[in-house]
Amino acid sequence: MEKNKDKAIRASKDQKATTKKWTLKASIEALNFGALYELMDPNAKQDVAAVLGHYKVAELGLVYNYSSDGKGSGFKVSGKMILDKVALSMAYTYDQSGWSVAAWLTAEELKDKNLLLGDVIDNLAGNDGDDAEELPDFIRNLPIVKGSGDKIIDVTCLKMSKKSDKPAAADEEKKDSYILFQATVSLGSFRINFVHHRDLSQDPKDPPKRVFRIAMGELPKLKMDTLGELPQPFDEIVYLWVQDSKGQKQPGKEAGLTEAEVKRINTGIKRGDDESSTEWLFYRDTRKPEGRKPTDVVLLTGSHFIIIAKNANEKLAILDYTVGRKKKPAPETLTTSSLSVTAASGDGEKKSGKGKSLMASCKKVAGAITISNIGLRYENNVLSVLLDATFVLGPIGFRFIEAAIGIDLSNKTLHDLTLDNVRFGLSGLAVAFDQPPIRIGGIFVHKKQDSMEYYAGGIVISLEPYQFVAGGLYGKVKLSKDGEPYDTAFVFAKLNGPLITLEFAEISGITGGFGYNSEIKVPTVETVRDFPFLQQDGVGDNLLDYLSKLVSVDGTGSFTVRRGSMWLAAGLRVSAVQMLDVDAVFVVAWNPSVTLGIFGVGVADIPKTKGSRTFAHVELGILAVVDFGAGVFRAEMQLAPSSYIFDPSCSLTGGFALYYWFNDRVPERSGEWVFTIGGYHRSFKRPDYYPNPPRLGIRWKVGSNISIVGEAYLAITPKCCMGGGRLQATLTAGPLRAWFSAWADFLINFMPFDFQGQVGVNVGVSCKVDLLITSFTVSAEVGAQLDLLGPPLRGRVKVDFWVVSFTVNFGPDAQRGAPPTLLQFYEMVLVSGKPEAIASSFISAAHASAPKAGNETPHVFTCRGGLIQDDGKESGVSAEKTAWNVKGDEFVVGIDVRFSLSYAKVSRPKEFGENPDVPEWEDKGDYSLYAKPMQISNTISSTLTVDISPVKSKSTLSLEEDNLMDENWQVTPIVKEVPSALWGEYKKSENPRETGRNDIDTLLDGKKGTLPRMMGLSIKPPKPKLADDEIGTFDAIKAMQMAVFNEKDTPEFHGFKPADSGFYPSSEDERYRKVKEIWKGTPIDPRAEILSVLNKGLGWATRLTASTPNRLVENLGSMLMAAPQISVN
Repeated sequence: MEKNKDKAIRASKDQKATTKKWTLKASIEALNFGALYELMDPNAKQDVAAVLGHYKVAELGLVYNYSSDGKGSGFKVSGKMILDKVALSMAYTYDQSGWSVAAWLTAEELKDKNLLLGDVIDNLAGNDGDDAEELPDFIRNLPIVKGSGDKIIDVTCLKMSKKSDKPAAADEEKKDSYILFQATVSLGSFRINFVHHRDLSQDPKDPPKRVFRIAMGELPKLKMDTLGELPQPFDEIVYLWVQDSKGQKQPGKEAGLTEAEVKRINTGIKRGDDESSTEWLFYRDTRKPEGRKPTDVVLLTGSHFIIIAKNANEKLAILDYTVGRKKKPAPETLTTSSLSVTAASGDGEKKSGKGKSLMASCKKVAGAITISNIGLRYENNVLSVLLDATFVLGPIGFRFIEAAIGIDLSNKTLHDLTLDNVRFGLSGLAVAFDQPPIRIGGIFVHKKQDSMEYYAGGIVISLEPYQFVAGGLYGKVKLSKDGEPYDTAFVFAKLNGPLITLEFAEISGITGGFGYNSEIKVPTVETVRDFPFLQQDGVGDNLLDYLSKLVSVDGTGSFTVRRGSMWLAAGLRVSAVQMLDVDAVFVVAWNPSVTLGIFGVGVADIPKTKGSRTFAHVELGILAVVDFGAGVFRAEMQLAPSSYIFDPSCSLTGGFALYYWFNDRVPERSGEWVFTIGGYHRSFKRPDYYPNPPRLGIRWKVGSNISIVGEAYLAITPKCCMGGGRLQATLTAGPLRAWFSAWADFLINFMPFDFQGQVGVNVGVSCKVDLLITSFTVSAEVGAQLDLLGPPLRGRVKVDFWVVSFTVNFGPDAQRGAPPTLLQFYEMVLVSGKPEAIASSFISAAHASAPKAGNETPHVFTCRGGLIQDDGKESGVSAEKTAWNVKGDEFVVGIDVRFSLSYAKVSRPKEFGENPDVPEWEDKGDYSLYAKPMQISNTISSTLTVDISPVKSKSTLSLEEDNLMDENWQVTPIVKEVPSALWGEYKKSENPRETGRNDIDTLLDGKKGTLPRMMGLSIKPPKPKLADDEIGTFDAIKAMQMAVFNEKDTPEFHGFKPADSGFYPSSEDERYRKVKEIWKGTPIDPRAEILSVLNKGLGWATRLTASTPNRLVENLGSMLMAAPQISVN
């Protein structure tokens, strides 16, 4: 009580004899509100003290009412509460219905006191102003002035019920209640709110959560020449400051207000005298509806600028710009998160630092101006409202790209805002003149954002029948303060129109592009039609939209920034036979691994004539990509939804895909392959990495009564082959409905060719009958299920007709075809030795005889290193009969086999002095080799033997014989993934022919269908033996110290005579004459022999001629600057 030593307490008692009730009155001066601890709600003493205990009370009057039984029935406190330089009138009421605290400052009591909002917040926060320091200066320095109402400051604090969201009763349990403290400050046209929220179910020592709010309505009007006044695309900008001291100290947990807490604050707060507020805490909800929970944090700690707009008379937060949160480290690849401005919630920098911009969709039309996006950026004490807007002046359209209305808040407060504090900026501008047949558009963008500053531009010029499109970007990127900046750039151009006419075709377009430190977004087969190099519809209807997307680097366009990436693209458009147009482009990208791709779009109109009806329209997307980094090859084709035949209502669907994972880092995928047209068996469990093209088929709606759907598919995997389809037809005529449906799914063996399938057929009719107040439907259906086997075609039909069912067998009782012999299996493997040949092998196997190996060789020899090109090789000699010229120390030979190996060895015969019975190298493999099509459970053996034999040299370079080396030859087995349908273990349970089933789980489980098997050898000879060095060690230092002569024997040097005249050159004219005589008198044959020796000895690639240079000889005087030096003798 040391702090309260100057307090004065006076008390009196008033008792009423009639009611047996009495009242105790007292007055106190100079104490803290916390001194009333014992008089507070016993269920929330510590919590109330934590919120109100620090407030100073200058005068305090107490009235305590007692009931007839001597228990307290009511408690009232009135007085003055000190808030910085002013004293607020205060009233504290506590009775059986609950308790509440109210304090207020009227305009008359304010008088001429110089009071700032920051001072008030410091006192309200109650910790010496440390929390309020987080507020920006333009808010802290706001002066407290008289507003439109009577109360300048209004404070309320009460205990609320979680169940009813109304004031809680005195005996309400702590777990079901919370304390809500609110202070409202009126500053002229501004109304400011400060709220404490304290959940009584938590530890009383935990600090409360706080939120500060101020709303800015209309900004100063900004006028522009020609356009006039710019519209304000929002209702208000709200500044929020959220504090959660406890949550911020818990690492890994989001701190802030939860959804339940926001709801409680919006429900319980009041803005004025007994006037319940509408929702004034808004947040942008980015959660998925199914995952939303009341305990989710929806308003994070820190400062927020929130844009509020009305939608159908309902206020919504369309953008939440958070300032002061820690930035995540920037990735090396600049993607949407670092360059994009399309998100609707994000971070900026605290105080006056450099902040990111943030954009959100907002549609608003005002006169000639249309606003499509709105955003915010807070940087260097300037709050910028960003707008993407368009306006039209006659046939000319303009688009502002990130037009910025900047509000300078440095050394200003919200009271001081005038038009002088508002600036207009622009990141880019697009202009378009769209008046067919002339269409001209251009765009230029300059942006400084995060770690990148770039310039981008594009242009479109269209004049029938030509159209030119170009775009490009140049920028500088710096990922960190210490990192080296790097440049990024790309260019793109496309010209459409008749260029070159051939006999049967016309080149009607060319395109190309290049990117440096730029990544091109490789399209999928579904999106290949939107690839900028291939867009069939050109720029479309909106030039401005097309140009904006062309130069975008935020992840929505086709080009992004990536260090170390490069790409090059070139393509053309060909129109053939007056009905086919094909756009194709070849792209090579380094990222840093190499990716090669061919992308195309083919369009066929049959016939293609104006004014006539088109029998068929087919649009086909084409894609073929080899990604060496991912180790995958993929080829895909897919029909576009706009394809049709007969009539636009008869649409065509379908797709094709061939994937081969030749070097995938994931073991489950390495060596896998798949071929499919239209998808897979209904029971097939497709792996996620398998392509999934749509069914090949038609969808035809004939008028409003008839609907026909037909689908088909074929797929081959390393495990099995599958095929099938579906046909459905429906007729509707008033109450009458009839239908027919049929489906089929087959599993097919490779060899011997046979299939096992199920086919279902349903035919039905129904009629709806209406009788007065009721109705009923009469229906009848006949169904049949077929089990088909073949060849020859045979099977079983089960027919269901209402309550009657019967089974019919059909087809000959044919004997099963014998499995292939080992020779037949060997010949089949030679044909299907490569994954891409499996389909053709399967088709061949469907014929009566086994496939013929033809000219297929069982071994393939390749030189994998050290090969020397021989230009003197005769062109008529085949590669198999030509010896390789190789470098001995680099030579590597590869022997690939088409038939898998169970054993391989390499031996050196006795000519090398070795024992031929002892292999140089051998490998028996750690697996068993099977031949599944042979339908045997035993293993088979396949052996490869390589003999290394010496060849006598044709030339002798040394007098010594080559000695044998002690080193062995380096042999490495070549292991490849092979299909289990050929080399897997045979099991009767996996044979559709034996089981009579077409839904065998082990074939359709989608698990890896290849096996690692030895498919060849890689052989490298020992290192070549170096020649013996017979030269002794040379000591250069001693050699330099030795003298040539002894001192006594050093000879004397005598002077030379003048030069002999025989060494002098002859006269110039004489030399010219002698050169001519030498050229003309020398035969050609000796010259040719000398040149031949020089060519061979020096390895000259270009052969010189021995012919006389007649022109030079005849004009020596004019063609040579000086006569050749020829001696006299």
